[in-house]
Amino acid sequence: MKTFKNESAFTRYFCKELEKVNAVCTAFVGARMQKAGIPDRYICHNKFPQGGCWVEFKKDNNRLSPIQQDFMRKHFDRGCDCLVVRYIVEGSWVVFENIEEETLVALAFDELSPRLLRDTFVNCINLIKSSFQPNC
Repeated sequence: MKTFKNESAFTRYFCKELEKVNAVCTAFVGARMQKAGIPDRYICHNKFPQGGCWVEFKKDNNRLSPIQQDFMRKHFDRGCDCLVVRYIVEGSWVVFENIEEETLVALAFDELSPRLLRDTFVNCINLIKSSFQPNC
């Protein structure tokens, strides 16, 4: 069973796996000049419905901050794809969630492959698009 020291280590591993299937993962790390609340990554792939998706990575029960929720809600309401990807240490699960942090899919970490990660992203984005309506 693979474990990660922290949320950053999981995020780096996850992105490296997606890059194996030709995804581009752009990091947004906290800096003084950066607006607060921007998700951890913007991940692009030609199989994603909009081409790219804002992704916030969380570990265990860490929640989105109100600023992160606001950023993701505003972007989702304007047509952007947004997901939360959570790593649950106990049992070693990867959980894909919508911006309300409701579970869409949970996968055992040991079953993951780069292609499965990519396809799960696509399926989750399509599920969100068919289930949720923007507020704008």
